[in-house]
Amino acid sequence: MPVDSTLRAARERLIHDHVACENAADVDAVLRTFKRPRYELIATGEVLDGEAAVRAYHEEAMAGFSQRQNRILTLHHADDAVVAEIEASAVHTGRYRGLPATGQRYSVRMVNIFTFEGAELVGERMYLDLGTIQRQLGLAHSPFSLPGRLTIVLSHPLTMARAAWSMAKAGLR
Repeated sequence: MPVDSTLRAARERLIHDHVACENAADVDAVLRTFKRPRYELIATGEVLDGEAAVRAYHEEAMAGFSQRQNRILTLHHADDAVVAEIEASAVHTGRYRGLPATGQRYSVRMVNIFTFEGAELVGERMYLDLGTIQRQLGLAHSPFSLPGRLTIVLSHPLTMARAAWSMAKAGLR
């Protein structure tokens, strides 16, 4: 069923409220924006289904990162979803996923798909580049830099040896 302008406006208000609650680090308010809280973190393959899982995710992120800000850049409507391009930034000031704080800031663009049943939010699917965040936090190197190339060679010696052997056989350098 096509989305009329009233439903579009209601969904947009809800997404803006949801992002404002995240920016305010108000987990209870974030949860209230959902009919049924559910996150799909595509970069890690995680599915966080239900209030307890979504609460734990936000509490861990809020403990690990300060000055978290998500800024909506664009919204695109579909019949049962709204696609948002968001610029996310934060400073890694606490332990997160076992990693000690680096004190570094990250800023990354991401695409979030907010899924709806009518005007009610039932899920958020997040697509982002973890490699960019890791490089900005000082946890990884660009694969095109010397440290990045050395890391790849040392981490994957058999794969790199096979690649070198294949190139040598083909007469490539």
